[in-house]
Amino acid sequence: MKKLGSWWWFATCLLFTWQVQAQLDNPLVHYNPTPTETGVALARDYQTAGINPANLGIYPRDYDVPLVTFGVAEASGMFFSDALTKEELWPSLLRLRQLTSDERRDLAQQFATDGHLMTASLLPFALCVQFPKFLGASFSWQERVTGQAVLSSPFADLLFNGLQSTYLDTLIVDLSGSTFGLTDSAYNYYELFNGSSIHYNWLRDYALSAGMPLFTGSVVALYAGASIKFVQSNAYLNLHFSEDTLTGLAAFSSLFNIDYANLTDPDVQLGGRFAPIGKGTAYDVGLTLRLGKSLFVATAITDIGKITYTGNLVTISEALTDTLVNYLGLNYATLFSDFKNIFNAKGLFTYLPRTSYTTSLPSTLRLGAAWHMSHDVRLAFTMMVPVSESVAYWATPRFSSSLEMLVTPNLKLSAGVQFDKREVLNIPAGIVLSLTPSGIWQLSMGTGDLVSLVRQNRPTLSARLALLRFHFR
Repeated sequence: MKKLGSWWWFATCLLFTWQVQAQLDNPLVHYNPTPTETGVALARDYQTAGINPANLGIYPRDYDVPLVTFGVAEASGMFFSDALTKEELWPSLLRLRQLTSDERRDLAQQFATDGHLMTASLLPFALCVQFPKFLGASFSWQERVTGQAVLSSPFADLLFNGLQSTYLDTLIVDLSGSTFGLTDSAYNYYELFNGSSIHYNWLRDYALSAGMPLFTGSVVALYAGASIKFVQSNAYLNLHFSEDTLTGLAAFSSLFNIDYANLTDPDVQLGGRFAPIGKGTAYDVGLTLRLGKSLFVATAITDIGKITYTGNLVTISEALTDTLVNYLGLNYATLFSDFKNIFNAKGLFTYLPRTSYTTSLPSTLRLGAAWHMSHDVRLAFTMMVPVSESVAYWATPRFSSSLEMLVTPNLKLSAGVQFDKREVLNIPAGIVLSLTPSGIWQLSMGTGDLVSLVRQNRPTLSARLALLRFHFR
């Protein structure tokens, strides 16, 4: 009986917490757990960085105290492959086992036009303070990784099979027992590799953002905001075969342990494994218009700026021209796990040192709207368009929509769809939960594609997790 009384006391307290929260402006309503593509008119607090800083000026309600929100270690990641199944992807991403020779051969044959695509982000720390009717400001530190690989069949065969590739003519074993492959002079490798490309970028940015209302009224309100971001890079790769020509640049921090045969500038002294090989400055600007009390229309441009690479920078000048190859092939099903194996001085590529290279950051235009159908339900739509010439992991406009519903004061569910002009890409979904009064401690998790949980071919593996997010007023 005593044990039953304890459970009754706990249930009563939990019910009281829900009832109290229902009478307050629930912060879960303003927390968007779905992928950021849906957030140009929806994102709030520190999540506006890199999306739309104008929304920092939108204060949830007319309280006379500041709102403080901070988060620690929020992470998300997505990996898509047109050539791999989930059974091949999971062990590869987790590096649980290496590929067998048969698996390498099969994978090289399966590789399709779209290849690999991956994005990942980590928010180690972010803080937002919003003052009623005046200003919202935030600081965020974010790590962003993007990668894309499109491989022709011959290039895939060489990368995955190495010395066992059908495009090598002869295997030679020297006196020390090392094995080399002799390239077949009958092949024009540049012609065979045309259309192949590998792009990779790891950016770190420290963003200071601010947003404020320009004017507010019962019918119309306008908000504006801007961010300045101090950008660093730990890795950059742009390799492309086109019109029988190879163009390529590479710069990797010492974390990757890549040996360019000592061709990098001897005057470049990197301070450590995470010392940046590139630095730059970027800006975000945004505007949000409120119509009535429930409709928001927004536009923003993010990552306006450039970055200059100076550390461990080389030009990839030549590939497989009458040479001996000592390359064994990829150990894992995703080449993003094996940069050290691909780009070490093993014979696939030759390099020339370069002192510096400046390129534009992947600027993006976002247009969208959000409709607060009620206090508990919100519908949003966003279009994303790349506007810079920088290499990006997508090159055509992308569209997304989301629906969010506050099921109880402590539980919110969301789902949506992301697509481009060709097809439906992903169906993201998320859940936000809080068991503390006024939603002080919030937890969220989600996936970037519900369908991939049951679909075997052409999988998208995606997850988002935030367990340490706090909201005070």
